[in-house]
Amino acid sequence: MNTCLNHKELAANFVCAVCGKYFCEECVGERFYPQPGFICHQCSGEKPADAPQPLPQHPKAEKPSPIANASKNAVLTASIEWAVIGLCVVIMLGLGAYRYSQPKWKPELLSDQPADVATYCLSVLNVMEVEGEAPTLDEIAAVCPAPIKAEKVDSSILVTTPDGFAYGFSEIEVEFDPTTLTVTE
Repeated sequence: MNTCLNHKELAANFVCAVCGKYFCEECVGERFYPQPGFICHQCSGEKPADAPQPLPQHPKAEKPSPIANASKNAVLTASIEWAVIGLCVVIMLGLGAYRYSQPKWKPELLSDQPADVATYCLSVLNVMEVEGEAPTLDEIAAVCPAPIKAEKVDSSILVTTPDGFAYGFSEIEVEFDPTTLTVTE
């Protein structure tokens, strides 16, 4: 027969739902939260009126303070943020390395049709302009095949087509300081 932890002379007819120890009817109270059952006065925070001595301590699950939880959440959030930032940096470095490892883009002449010849000529001149190169008359004449003509006029080079409608432009003026293109349709 089990006896009450506080009253050795009384039979223990109840088991505390929290600590699992045996108690008499005077040492427990019925509770309905978080689940129905009997809980000793020690676990419920109540003291029995006739307890001769302090009740023995038993382990209780300690709840972490809200401050500790907030601190842990902040550390976790910061860790995730830094991981995402690090991942973005690695991706950007990889994309940069990939970009500069690729061969330089060069336009290709697809056919001798006027529209293709004009597109090729304009593409090469645009690349030269973007890169800030100052092309020579011979370089421009090489990338703008006949019947497109390139000739030096004052401090610039003038590129002309025989038919502005068929080629999409009638002339391009290439200036050198800085390198700029002026297209006349």
